[in-house]
Amino acid sequence: MHHHLMRAGSPARRFGLILGLGLSLAPLVAAAEPVPLPVEHKAAFRLPARKLPAPAAWLPATRSSKSKDKQQSASVPADIERGRAALTAAAAQRQAAYKLDGQAREAGLLAAAAAFGQVADDQGLSVDARVEAAFRAGELLRARGQGPQAAQRFGQAVHQGRDAKPVSAHASAATFGARAQLELGHARRRADQLEPALAAYAEVRAFFAGQAKQVGQAAGWRARLLVRDGQLAQAEAEAAVLAQLVSEDPLEAVRCADAVALALAEEGHEDAARRVLTLLDQQLEPLLAEGADARLVERLGKARGALRVTLSLGAP
Repeated sequence: MHHHLMRAGSPARRFGLILGLGLSLAPLVAAAEPVPLPVEHKAAFRLPARKLPAPAAWLPATRSSKSKDKQQSASVPADIERGRAALTAAAAQRQAAYKLDGQAREAGLLAAAAAFGQVADDQGLSVDARVEAAFRAGELLRARGQGPQAAQRFGQAVHQGRDAKPVSAHASAATFGARAQLELGHARRRADQLEPALAAYAEVRAFFAGQAKQVGQAAGWRARLLVRDGQLAQAEAEAAVLAQLVSEDPLEAVRCADAVALALAEEGHEDAARRVLTLLDQQLEPLLAEGADARLVERLGKARGALRVTLSLGAP
């Protein structure tokens, strides 16, 4: 029986072997225990203390700081939404006034101009809303015969729109700023102030170079004023600016070039008028080449065929 229990591989035999091995190794283990180091050697083996970052650098933000960050990130969209709402309300007031008659209509439109003015003066709204509102107020005031007040609002739109970064693709501060600068040029032109008008139109390009449509319109008006003043070389130089804008706004470039060429032809400068049209056609050629946008080609063809100057030049 005892021999059976201690046969090779049995649990009892394995336990006995392990126990015997442990007893035989005990003196060796005891001999291998480390000898305590002298005090002067312990410092050499001491690990340096680990420096933990300040709690503010790695602990999660508190509830109050998270809510504050959320409010700050939402402030710009909120300004835009408030600006749009304010513009919509002022536009509704203007639309309601247009439906009136007589003195009630005029009073209502002046009230709408004041409403737009309040939007323009509200620094808590987006710059897009403020610039457009100043321009809209100027439009209404100009149409009511209040030139100085209109000029003040147009000037406000120019000032706010010059260096602003647009945040809306459809109603940017730069667009309405450029339109306001054009209006300042128109006011001086209507008052027969040649030099101030030329300077105001030139500032459209200086302040709002990225607004191709308004830059083209300003160049066209400058050219027409220069033709009237007998400055043909300068007028043709402005026409060259129009040709350069074909790639940005080809239809507007065609309309403006037509006006310049017509002004030249009516003053008896038919050769200069033809040069303007030749330069325009050279710039239009790539847009009319094979593979171009069919719809654009059709619209440009109609615009080119409807030039008013062709009658003065005797062209078919």
